[in-house]
Amino acid sequence: MNRSNVDNYHSIDDVQLRDRANRLFTYLLELTKLRTKAIRTLQQYEQVLWLKDIPQEPECHCIAWESTENEKQSEVWVEIHKPKLKPPPKAPELLYPWLDPHQVEDSSKDFPELRERIPINILDGHNKERQDEEQILFQKLEECPEIESLWEQYVEEEWWPWAEEDRRLRNIYEVYKGLFSIYQKQQRLGETYEVVLGVGYLTWLLPSGQMVARHLITAQTSLILMLFVV
Repeated sequence: MNRSNVDNYHSIDDVQLRDRANRLFTYLLELTKLRTKAIRTLQQYEQVLWLKDIPQEPECHCIAWESTENEKQSEVWVEIHKPKLKPPPKAPELLYPWLDPHQVEDSSKDFPELRERIPINILDGHNKERQDEEQILFQKLEECPEIESLWEQYVEEEWWPWAEEDRRLRNIYEVYKGLFSIYQKQQRLGETYEVVLGVGYLTWLLPSGQMVARHLITAQTSLILMLFVV
């Protein structure tokens, strides 16, 4: 076999090798498509968190807020510190029967309202057969101006400052809770659960009438839980 025949033999062998490799990669690509569900809209994702929903507070960090110079140095895209929620301030003892505890704990309200009246239990001493029973009478708010004055002082000096801070912390907590839920699923499901970060939101109506509403670029990411001892 001369040199020319050897070169032709190797050339044919290389072509066949490339053809086999090309067919193998094509097969693997098509197999991956069959196993991977096409996501066309965000509604198909199990859970979605928008970066714009992260409050710009000291307990939060988002790379979108950083300058270009800082972006190059940061490996953390999102960081949320779990806020410490505090109970509402203790109301004066005289106000207890006039306040609804659920309203006092709800910082989304403008203020906890006073009840229009409260029951007063008194012993029935007039009827000998019912001496162990009680009669229920009611005291009206309009009869107790000192209660309204005490309530105004409590709301202005203690409840409003607490409610303002509680609303701020709860906005952070909602984002933290969403991320923590994703983290738990990531830990429990392992490689079968994928967390991605997307940029470049696109909405597009295909000729077939199917809607596409998702991000153009996605990158696989992971969540890390860090515990701090204070």
